[in-house]
Amino acid sequence: MIRKLFTGHCHEAGETYLEHLGFTVKTSATLLFSGFALFIHGIFPFLFTTTASANIKRLNATILARAAKAPETNVAPLHKKAA
Repeated sequence: MIRKLFTGHCHEAGETYLEHLGFTVKTSATLLFSGFALFIHGIFPFLFTTTASANIKRLNATILARAAKAPETNVAPLHKKAA
């Protein structure tokens, strides 16, 4: 029961616990840095002018690529292109 709590979502995402942990730590660090860059940008608009948006675009692409490989996913793109 306890093991399933730690591994259930990971297996749904097609990953091991350690693979999922590595991705989430890296993603968290990127988001924390992006938040810091946005804060500094708010005070000094000439600094970090594209840092957060570039990181968000990169993370979105990474998440979508990972979702495409996962057996079960409910991840949708941030922006749907008109047909």
